[in-house]
Amino acid sequence: LLLPRQQVIASAGAALALDVAYTAGVSFFDVTLDQPQCVLSFLNADVPAGYTWSFTVRLRQGTGANKVTFPASVLWPSNRPPVLAYEAGASDLLTFMSVDNRWLGFSDGSWFDVSVPA
Repeated sequence: LLLPRQQVIASAGAALALDVAYTAGVSFFDVTLDQPQCVLSFLNADVPAGYTWSFTVRLRQGTGANKVTFPASVLWPSNRPPVLAYEAGASDLLTFMSVDNRWLGFSDGSWFDVSVPA
């Protein structure tokens, strides 16, 4: 059984480069935001012609009111990135899909309370 992997990033810092290579098999990044501003970038983002790849990012508000600048290569619905939750302990789910060597960004939901253990 081959399952996609999860990568936990406990401290995003002011800049975070996610290795999104399809060959790495990581399709879920669990990121805690801990700085007022985080510039997000994608490494190894090329996908072979005729294939598609997607990954999901959970952005957790570690300290609250943290903002993210997304890569300019991401196309968002209505050309607008989502407004993220801003309270400490809240999180957003975002999915990025490669289509024709462009990344489409989707907001899967906001304001999940991740401060309460399962």
